[in-house]
Amino acid sequence: MATPDGRQFADDAVTAAVAGVTSKGSDAETAAATANSRVASIDNQENSSFLHAQSTSSFEDPIDSVTYAKGAKGYSLDAANNAANGTVNMSSFAGFLTTGGAPVSGDTSLQEVILADGSNPRVVEVPAVPVGTWGKKLVRNGMLPLSEVTNLGNLADDDERTEVFRDAMNAAITQGAMMLLPHRDREVPIRLTSRMEITSPVQIVGHGRELSIIDCEHDEIVLLIDKNDAQDPVPGVRFANFMVRSLNGFGRTDGGLIQANNAIDWRCINVAVIADNNQLVLRGRDTNGISTSNGTTGIIRGCVCDGLTKPLFYISSHSQNMVVVDCYARNGYNDAFDVPGFFFAGGTGTLARGIVSEDCPVGLQISTIGAPTNLPTRDVRVMSGRLEGGKVGILIGSQTDITIQPTAIRILPEVVCTGQSEYGARVTAGDDLDVHPTVELCQFAGVFLDNASGLLGENVRCDPQVLSAGLDTTTSTWNRSAIAMRGVQAAKISERAKLVDTQDTPTMTYAVAALARTANATLAETRCQNIDIRNPQIGGQTLSPNDPLVQIGTATAAMNLQTGYVEYKRFAAPSLNLPQGSMVYAGQARTPYLNVGGGTDWRRPLPFGANATVDFPSIAAHSDDTSITVTVSGANVGDSVKVTPLAPLTAGLVVDGYVSSADTVTLIATNTTAGAIDEPSRGFFVQVTQRLV
Repeated sequence: MATPDGRQFADDAVTAAVAGVTSKGSDAETAAATANSRVASIDNQENSSFLHAQSTSSFEDPIDSVTYAKGAKGYSLDAANNAANGTVNMSSFAGFLTTGGAPVSGDTSLQEVILADGSNPRVVEVPAVPVGTWGKKLVRNGMLPLSEVTNLGNLADDDERTEVFRDAMNAAITQGAMMLLPHRDREVPIRLTSRMEITSPVQIVGHGRELSIIDCEHDEIVLLIDKNDAQDPVPGVRFANFMVRSLNGFGRTDGGLIQANNAIDWRCINVAVIADNNQLVLRGRDTNGISTSNGTTGIIRGCVCDGLTKPLFYISSHSQNMVVVDCYARNGYNDAFDVPGFFFAGGTGTLARGIVSEDCPVGLQISTIGAPTNLPTRDVRVMSGRLEGGKVGILIGSQTDITIQPTAIRILPEVVCTGQSEYGARVTAGDDLDVHPTVELCQFAGVFLDNASGLLGENVRCDPQVLSAGLDTTTSTWNRSAIAMRGVQAAKISERAKLVDTQDTPTMTYAVAALARTANATLAETRCQNIDIRNPQIGGQTLSPNDPLVQIGTATAAMNLQTGYVEYKRFAAPSLNLPQGSMVYAGQARTPYLNVGGGTDWRRPLPFGANATVDFPSIAAHSDDTSITVTVSGANVGDSVKVTPLAPLTAGLVVDGYVSSADTVTLIATNTTAGAIDEPSRGFFVQVTQRLV
């Protein structure tokens, strides 16, 4: 079967993203598996179809070689064939290869290039080219030609090297070649003094992230894909196996060192963008690492961004169906605002897997683009990752009004937030949200659903795995909960949520806490409403099932949780202040309790009772006896009572009862005959049905 082309890969990525973001509830796991399978399929297709980097899984290990395996059989060593194709006669270089195809050292004045025989990379040496030229072009059967940047050390200054780089790139574009960047051990670094604009398909390839380096020496984007025409995208650009550096504070404000605008089926594989954020701050440069916008589609995989002063990976305005896989962001910093490691804003269909953020103020931010653009963010699925340190692991919010909120956002449990100085996840805006991260050891609440701005919609599902939160014991009690809510108008917490304090010295106060939104100039005070909590898994040193785990409001009538439904299994009888209609299941038998009036007005909706053995005194003719009482825990005055004898009574004796005081049923024995009755000791079942109004 023919290998699909790049367009098919993009289609598969779209399918993967759509499969994930359109699923809810019980379908979510299936969708996640489908999306993982799709991404794996994309990986496999890339490996057999075009540029593939041979490397270890470490971010720091260099790439030793690059295989171009698009069904190619390698260089032809036949002189006649090469002559017929107008290429270099390779027969004179055959002696540099052993019979097994392993590389053999040759003349040290020769330059190294990479060949492939369809499966195994080989290294041979070819003659050097004159000083200042853009490189050499060697056509391989079934493969792209090679445009190599060489001899930079013989050039006088960086401007000349910039022009050599541009000439090589233009030659690669014109001749349909691959552009091979120099190896740092054989050439001086490439220092660019102006940006490179890419307007046609090209593949720019290095020897590895640590081995092929481009230094930014100007306040502009380094590599820009853009025709500056929304109707005319740039298809099929490939970047792989090199580094872009800005160590002296150079870079474009409000732009990335690598930026793809309206690039279709773009691939950015194993590329590093490294900067010194202290130098950028000193020079006033707010610079991204890798950015996409204006309709760009494609895959960013195995890339590293370090030391930038704006979002390190920025999937922005109108980006479509981008796939971000196994990428690493670290050390984002700006003294004016919190820098996210990953920022998805204003795009549609973004799929992220295996992302890692370290020591960025925000690990992952998903929000809209504010005025004047006012772009929503839709259909985002974050399948897995690890967000370490910083203030907030995940921030979902908005820079504009309620009509264009982040929508259809899925955060799966395989996304781990750990060691944040504030919240594991904070959600301040959005609709149709699944917020299910795993949170470890954050200083404030594990997840904070914060509707203080009034921008949080009414379709929020929150089932996190919180393994200790509230480590800052000086913060407010509610702010040390596994889940905190403020002014939320609709949210669901199900049995999938796991809210546990794992600390030897416990720090979490409550599993779920709710508080009202404080009124301001534009918004009225709003208490939490329509909160549906159903049997989350709760435990830990202080969070035992005997404690008031769901702290919602106080014992007063002014509850912070105004309406909703709570269903929860605990051992003790309920004393929680919850909305009317809530259910709590108590004891090992899971005895149900129904909240009938709001607050602490709990009733048992099913009949209950107690067995009792009773020995009535002698009862005179046509008389009653009310001297016998039976304890029935939970009975309240006004509840109905049914007394059932466990053996036949003397004819004419009728036994009934009523709740005379809390937990106490008084039996009424009535003698309806004309003679006295002295009933022997009998067993009875006393059943109580509580009134629900």
